[in-house]
Amino acid sequence: PAVAQTATPSQTETLGRSMRDPGNHDDTYAYVRACIAARDYEAAIAALERLLAYNPRLSRVRYELGTLYMRLGSYAMAVKYFDEVLADPLIDVP
Repeated sequence: PAVAQTATPSQTETLGRSMRDPGNHDDTYAYVRACIAARDYEAAIAALERLLAYNPRLSRVRYELGTLYMRLGSYAMAVKYFDEVLADPLIDVP
């Protein structure tokens, strides 16, 4: 059975800011960092997906999503996002 996770004070504070201005990268990343620190990867993924909805060209967001899906053990989704990052012609990959 699923277990509800209680939001940390940091998550609650940063979520409010990110929801007031969902396209603000700094506020959203602050919320994502708070979620990752609390190991609430699903909430971090939702915030990053929301950011992608506002700007689908954000390869950094796709990389972060791939990393979070790896942590959750959802390897097919992780590979999907990593492949999208590698396919971006604006990325300089060594």
